[in-house]
Amino acid sequence: VGRKLTDGVGQAYITGYTSATVVTATIEVAFASTSVTNTWTLESSPQTTLTPDKKSGGAGTVVSIASDKDAFRSSDVGKYLKCAHGVLHIQTFTDAKHISGLCKVEFSDVADTLAAGTWSIVEPLWEASNYPKAVTLYQQRLVFGGTNAKPQTIWGSKSGDKTNFNLGSMDDESYEFTISTDTVAPILFLTSSKTIVAHTYLNEFTISGSSDNPLTPSNVSIEQRSSFGCSFVKPEKIGNLTVFVQRAGTKVRAFQYNFVDDAYDAPDTAAFAEHITSIGVREMAYAQEPDSTLLCVLNDGQIGVLAIDVKQGLQGWSRLVTNGAYESVANIPIVGEDQTWVIVNRDDKRYVEMFVRGTNTDFHMIQSSETLETVWSGFDHLEGLTVDIIADGSPQPQQTVTDGTITLARGAYDVEVGLEYNSTLVDLPVEVAGSGVGQTAQGSHMSCNEVVVRFYNTKTAVINGNVQTFRRFGESVLDQPIAFFTGDLDVHLIQGWSDRGQISIQRVDPLQQIIVGIYKKVSIND
Repeated sequence: VGRKLTDGVGQAYITGYTSATVVTATIEVAFASTSVTNTWTLESSPQTTLTPDKKSGGAGTVVSIASDKDAFRSSDVGKYLKCAHGVLHIQTFTDAKHISGLCKVEFSDVADTLAAGTWSIVEPLWEASNYPKAVTLYQQRLVFGGTNAKPQTIWGSKSGDKTNFNLGSMDDESYEFTISTDTVAPILFLTSSKTIVAHTYLNEFTISGSSDNPLTPSNVSIEQRSSFGCSFVKPEKIGNLTVFVQRAGTKVRAFQYNFVDDAYDAPDTAAFAEHITSIGVREMAYAQEPDSTLLCVLNDGQIGVLAIDVKQGLQGWSRLVTNGAYESVANIPIVGEDQTWVIVNRDDKRYVEMFVRGTNTDFHMIQSSETLETVWSGFDHLEGLTVDIIADGSPQPQQTVTDGTITLARGAYDVEVGLEYNSTLVDLPVEVAGSGVGQTAQGSHMSCNEVVVRFYNTKTAVINGNVQTFRRFGESVLDQPIAFFTGDLDVHLIQGWSDRGQISIQRVDPLQQIIVGIYKKVSIND
């Protein structure tokens, strides 16, 4: 009597008890039919007094419980009996008045009997088909969020005890909070820094303790910060940013606190490179060392690369294209760098490959010999493909791999053999402020006839179609590899007025190229 019976949307409160199979109830919300199925549930616990045979002894002690009235069912086995600070995992059903179980938290600070209304039988928080979707660590707690039954709820473990989710009211005890919204917004991911960030399908929320105090069962502040929504791609942490893919899957946003506006913001990192992410992002991985880069597997099999320096406020997008389709990416931290590993589908064969710094071909293999060799074999994975060849640090003419073998024009001790890939950089149109307020150079005729490109450890470059020579007579020997060039290269160009002052820099030889800066002299005709 007094308990709530639910089935689907139907709700009724039991007002009278006739027998174990017959009760009287007041219907509050209509049921779907007069035949209530096996999905019905009873909320709250039977209104009767319980007597435990012991209330101390600590966790792990077997405790037997006796009831004054019929209060238990065989289906209660596996559930939990809770009272005050005590928790009992029910393991044995004797009859409707007797059960026993394993004490998880002893029944302390209670009388010898548990009065009606002071105890309850609860089901496990999570079980098969109803496990949380999201997880993070925050303030020494393990935090889960978003089940099928409670899509907008998070649960935090007891402080310092990551397997204890017994709810309580003390500051160090476990907590449960539900995000209140006017539209169901399931939690997809949880991330944490100064606060917990709940990425839902519709919005972004911060969850923290109020007034800079820790998050506890009695101290919580849940605030909606933006309304972009998150896709099913796992967000990545970059410094104080949380980078996530917007719900539609075509924008990569950086969620952060903006001190200027005193508010949270999530700007689009590809606002000036929408052509890269508009195809859709399916997976992300962040590499911190040696260069801060976010690698995004795109739906067309390419990889979008966001080079980002949070402290300097710098970011830029580029693309990696291969002979096949990238399907997955991951980064593994090792000494000195974060190794990037990918799964690539090449002609319906999947390869697990690793990016190797200092190499300049794709899908390559490196071999060495103690003697001078012209015939090299073992390149079966490149069979029938035209490959670039670097022998003892210098490029050799391209060849087609036959029977897994190549033959060099001259002997070498070390070779790198792989697929050709070219890099192309095109800068943005020049912008120069005019003399009047709001005036701009955009739309004006421009011409760039001189450019200074600052290189670092570079051996090759083609600027506006003009091949640059990095070999200097007297500085290097002709039968040795080109030496690395670091410094400014002054290039004179012939450019028309219709080129808007833009230039292109290409890497067509399989040699290293690192561009630090571009400085141009531009003529503008209003």
